[in-house]
Amino acid sequence: MPQDTTETVRLLVVSRESALLRPLFSLAEANAWQVESVMSAWDAMERMQSGVAPHVFLLDLPRGDGDSLHILRWVRRLRPDLPVIVACYAEDAMHKKEAIRLGAQEVLIRPLDDARLESAIYRHLSHPENEAHEAALQAMRHAVRDKKHVATCLGFGPRFLHSTGQAYKGGPNSGVFLQLTCDDAKDLPVPEQKYTFGVVKAAQARGDFQVLAERGRRALRVHLGSDLAAGLRTLQDAVKQALA
Repeated sequence: MPQDTTETVRLLVVSRESALLRPLFSLAEANAWQVESVMSAWDAMERMQSGVAPHVFLLDLPRGDGDSLHILRWVRRLRPDLPVIVACYAEDAMHKKEAIRLGAQEVLIRPLDDARLESAIYRHLSHPENEAHEAALQAMRHAVRDKKHVATCLGFGPRFLHSTGQAYKGGPNSGVFLQLTCDDAKDLPVPEQKYTFGVVKAAQARGDFQVLAERGRRALRVHLGSDLAAGLRTLQDAVKQALA
């Protein structure tokens, strides 16, 4: 899969298993990725504290080890935007829900073939078009902030649900919320399940909006459709008119 970016992709991997590291380094060579592997979750924490800035964090859980998942709390605080992939053995699948609760974007069940591993990593890499979309959203946020003189913030689900999203549902009813959704350009099946990641994301968005509504928050949902760029332009026009 070609990666449409001039920046070298950096992966930080916690693993002691050559069965995972060997194919990972082969994939890195084929895709021109930079991989740094460490032996423990605490080693990974030290590396990130020292300035290592990976694009994807891969946590490989040894058999019977659920304690390493605690690093995900720290990762969410330090790098709430960092995609996290967790790999575990089938007999430890009970850790899957906990990993997702703590902020992992995807949990892979071992053994893994090269194609599944490569596909998982690519799913969570940033792409130039995503950066352009975020820039458009930030511009709208700044316009509201400057015109209304109010604090504003922008977050992407499901990541924000594990951080600032919790604050939206408690405290005084002083926030105004705009939830944006869109159709996936390419939907992907969840490994070993009958549904897709698009279905999961849509369910998460509906559930989050429902909680806001149940708590009497002022919330509006806008679905941008399948042409995200066009949907964002329409939204930008609406925001400009509202602020005029």
